[in-house]
Amino acid sequence: MAELIQPIELLVGIKSLNGRAVGLANTENDGIASVVWNASLKRWDKALEIPVGAVAGALPMPDSEMKELGIPE
Repeated sequence: MAELIQPIELLVGIKSLNGRAVGLANTENDGIASVVWNASLKRWDKALEIPVGAVAGALPMPDSEMKELGIPE
């Protein structure tokens, strides 16, 4: 399983999937992985249970929701 490149490099804008902030991030082997925002730790975590296609098809998260979750701009 490929590790995420640090710092996290999001490939698309932040999306909203079932009320969760998600995105797609680069991995060390030139792949992509789904990530989910961990609001308590203020970081992106790999989301093994969320398919890349689900993130790609999700709607953009409104700026107001990102601010509430503490996601940096």
